[in-house]
Amino acid sequence: MKNRKILNIFEDILDINKGVISNRSTPSDISEWDSIATVNIIIALENEFKIKFKLKDLQELKDVQDFINLVENYKL
Repeated sequence: MKNRKILNIFEDILDINKGVISNRSTPSDISEWDSIATVNIIIALENEFKIKFKLKDLQELKDVQDFINLVENYKL
């Protein structure tokens, strides 16, 4: 369920159809995924899950799965 919520956030912010993005999608796979979209995704995840990421954690994110893992780590 949490994974689907996160994928929905990506789809909404990137304005792409459902099913286009997967856990292994990266910014190089999706032309709409630029640095501004990344900031918006981070803000949306923080708001949705009531968490606040640390800058050092954000520097290692490479694909959607990394975002999912990060949210899960903060929600433990």
